[in-house]
Amino acid sequence: MQDAKRRAIIFTVLAVLFAVTAGVLFMQQVDAVNAKLGGMTTIYVANQEIASREPLKPEYFKAVQVPKKYVQASAVTNIAEIDNMVSVVPLNEGSLLTSETLKPVTQLTSPKRRMVVLAASERVSFDGAIEANDRVDIIVSRGEQNSGKTETVIFMKDVEVVTALNDKNGGVKAVGLELSLNNARKLIHETNFAISIRVLKAPQSAEVETDEEEETEGEEGSEDQQSQLGNTP
Repeated sequence: MQDAKRRAIIFTVLAVLFAVTAGVLFMQQVDAVNAKLGGMTTIYVANQEIASREPLKPEYFKAVQVPKKYVQASAVTNIAEIDNMVSVVPLNEGSLLTSETLKPVTQLTSPKRRMVVLAASERVSFDGAIEANDRVDIIVSRGEQNSGKTETVIFMKDVEVVTALNDKNGGVKAVGLELSLNNARKLIHETNFAISIRVLKAPQSAEVETDEEEETEGEEGSEDQQSQLGNTP
């Protein structure tokens, strides 16, 4: 009887030792696999249908842990990256959130307004540092230099800067301007055919005029200068 109890105790101890050994080996194997896969990384997938151009919110997504080895380079791993962002494509439930589909929210004041990007070039120059939310005046020189029939007019005043791109030295590389659709068309025309376009930073305290009013002023300035040119002997 005592021999039977002794054998039972021995078998129990051996079973516990084998179980502990198996557990240790299993955990070592898991650690080895995790090390091979590079650990776990958090990615985000949509937990609902999201329309394109809809401002993104953290509650639209859920966090998922996946091995780092299988994470796409463009996958968003920090939910803070969606602040003031929209997706340029619709996202279905379960769709992976990637930086390739993200774009900053366009801060236009009305659906009837448009953003026109004005980039520095041989004909377009910027006077002074310009940042987003600044206001600028646009001076345009037109005509044919060879014939001597040229004019310089105040084309627009107090135009709001939606966004600005500066180089590392503070120079302006491009600005995004908010305009009505009709004035956007006219500015694009000037960028294509004007001799020179100068963008001047306007005082922030200046009284704001709509670009429709600015257009009229510019046209009146153009007519005055054309009259002066016509009277020049």
